[in-house]
Amino acid sequence: MWVVDAILTSMVFLGVVAVVLMVGSAVSAASALRAWPRASASLLGQLRGARLGLRAVVLASIAVALLGVAFLEPGSPVIRGASVAAISAASLLLAARHLLRRAEVIDGPPSTLAALVVASVRDRARRLLRGARSVRQAIAPGTASWREIRWGGAADELLSFGSFAVTYTAVVALALVLALLEVTVVIGSGDSIGAVVFRAQIGYNALFAVSIFTIAALGVVSMAVALRRARVIGFPLRVVRRLQSLAAHVGYGSLAGVIGAALTPVTRLVLGGASSVEGGELSPSILLEMPATGAVVGYVSGLVAIVLQLASESTNLVYRHLLLPTAFVGVLVLLHTAGFTPELLYRQLVGTGVDLAGTGTGICDAERGDSRVAALLSDPPGALRAVEQCGGQNVLPGSAFVQVSAAIMMTFAAVGFTRGVRIRVAESSQGSSK
Repeated sequence: MWVVDAILTSMVFLGVVAVVLMVGSAVSAASALRAWPRASASLLGQLRGARLGLRAVVLASIAVALLGVAFLEPGSPVIRGASVAAISAASLLLAARHLLRRAEVIDGPPSTLAALVVASVRDRARRLLRGARSVRQAIAPGTASWREIRWGGAADELLSFGSFAVTYTAVVALALVLALLEVTVVIGSGDSIGAVVFRAQIGYNALFAVSIFTIAALGVVSMAVALRRARVIGFPLRVVRRLQSLAAHVGYGSLAGVIGAALTPVTRLVLGGASSVEGGELSPSILLEMPATGAVVGYVSGLVAIVLQLASESTNLVYRHLLLPTAFVGVLVLLHTAGFTPELLYRQLVGTGVDLAGTGTGICDAERGDSRVAALLSDPPGALRAVEQCGGQNVLPGSAFVQVSAAIMMTFAAVGFTRGVRIRVAESSQGSSK
C-alpha cells in the first residue's frame, strides 16, 4: 500500500513542478513578445528577446518531460522529444547569453550577429593565447631556463681525465660497498658457530663502546655547561644546535642502512647470489637490522661531532679545537681508572647467569656436528663463554679501547686545529697585502 502512496505522491509532486515551469515559460514568452517590436531594431535587443524566448522553450520542454515521466510510460516519444528540445534550447540559451554579455562590454557593438560571433571568437582566441603564454612562463620562466641543460661539449667533459677519475673512483667505491654488504649479510645471516660467535662479539663490543662513549660525552657536555653557567667559559656553547646535529647524524646513519638493505638483494645477485656463498638465507628483517646498525654508527659519529664542535663559537683556536676533546680523553681515562671498562660490562652482562653444564673442556675439540655445538647456536652468551673457556678473547681490552678512542678524537681535533691555523694565517696574509 505504501508503494502506491509513494508513486502517487511522486506523480503529484512532478505535476506541481511542471505547472510551475509552465507558468515561468509563459511569463518569459509574454515578455519576449512584448519586447520584440522595440528590441528588433538593434542587435542587443534581438539577443535579449532571443534569450527570453529560449528560456521559455527550455522551461516548457522540461515541464513536458516531467509530465511525461509522471503520467506516460518510460521511453515514450514525448519524453525523448521534450528532453532533446530542452537540451538543444539550453545550449542555444547559453550561447545567446554569452554573445549578449560580449556585446554589452564592447565599445560600439557590431551591427550584425555574424560580426559579433567573429569578435567573440577572436576575443576567446586572444584569451587562450594569453593563458598559454602564462602557463609557459610558469613552467619555464624566461628563455634562460631552457639553457640549464646544455648538450654542447658534453662528450668532451665526459671523456676528460677528471670525469674518468671520478667514474673510476665511484665504480671502485661501489664495488667495495657491495662487497662489504655481502660480507655483512653472510656473517649476519650465517648459522655456523663462527658466525654466531662473531655476531655476539661485534654486538656486545659495540654496546659497551657506545655506552662508555655516551657517558664520556655527557660528562664533557655537563662540565662545559656548568662552567658556562659559572661564567668560567665566556663563549656560547649552542647545545641545542649540537643536539640537532646529533639527530642528523643518526638520521644519516639510518638512511645509509636503509640504502644498504635495499641494495643487498642486488648485491647478492651481482656477486654470485646466496647459492654460491655459504651463509643463511636472506631475511626481510635486514630492513630493520641494517638501519638500526647505521643509526648506531651515526650516533657515535654524532657524539664525536658534539665534542669537536661544542666550542666552535670560541675565537681561540686552542679552546675551539683542543679543549673539549682533551677533556673527553681525560674522562675516558678516569672511567678506565675507576674500573668502568668493557671487561667490567662484559662480566656483568655475559659472565653471570650463563649455564655451561654439559659443555666441559671437550667443547674446544668438538666437531661441527656435535650436539654441544648445536646447542650453542641458540645461546650466543654461552658461545662467548665457550670461546673464553677455550682461551679466546671476546671483548676489547679497556686500555686498548681508551687508546684507540683517544687517538681518533685527538686526530680529528689536531686536523681541525691545523686547518683553523692555516685559515687564520691566510686571512692575515691577505689583510697585510692589502
